[in-house]
Amino acid sequence: MSKDADMAALLTLAIKDYVQMNMAQFITGSKDLDKDWEQYVKGFDGLNVNKYLDIYQRAIDKKT
Repeated sequence: MSKDADMAALLTLAIKDYVQMNMAQFITGSKDLDKDWEQYVKGFDGLNVNKYLDIYQRAIDKKT
C-alpha cells in the first residue's frame, strides 16, 4: 500500500468517526444545530480534511 493510501485510510476513519459522533449528538439534542453547527464545521480543520482532499485529487488526476 502506498503512503497516500495509508494516510487516506487513517483520515477516512477519523473523519467518519467525527461525523458519526456529531450526528448522534445533533439527533439526540446534545448539540443544537443553531448554536453548535459552526463549531462542528470548524472541527474538520483539525482532522486534516484538506490533506484528505489533496490525496484523492492526486489520485483522480493520475487517472485522467
